[in-house]
Amino acid sequence: MMRRWWALLGLTVLIVSAVLLAPIHATPRVSRAVVNQQLAQELADHRAYADSDPGNYGYAKYIHQIRVTGHRGITVKVSRNFCQLVADDKTSVMNQVQALARMVLVDSHWISKRRATRGLVVTVRHQGRVVGRSRPHDPYHYEW
Repeated sequence: MMRRWWALLGLTVLIVSAVLLAPIHATPRVSRAVVNQQLAQELADHRAYADSDPGNYGYAKYIHQIRVTGHRGITVKVSRNFCQLVADDKTSVMNQVQALARMVLVDSHWISKRRATRGLVVTVRHQGRVVGRSRPHDPYHYEW
């Protein structure tokens, strides 16, 4: 009886240690350069769709470039026409930019889905000047 108990205990320890010590195959995070290439490609795709579906992709006409700058930060370079929009329209465009950037950052494992729901810290630039930014603790509200 005691021999069976020790055999069962040994087998249990073997199984538990195999499960706990097995290597975890997490997908590695890609480099910033790769993420920026993916952002550029997605933006180019959205620009191509903008003429046929302006309701969903028209925002892309105002955006020159989206670049990741940190873990949750992005810089968005905008056109002169963007600067002439009213504040509510600027906010709408930036929220669409955030949606695109969050999708790319989550797909590339740059950030988690959970962190993506909190939003990104956005800096908006036109010709080198900062023309707007999101609030760090409330990234869906912008200062224009």
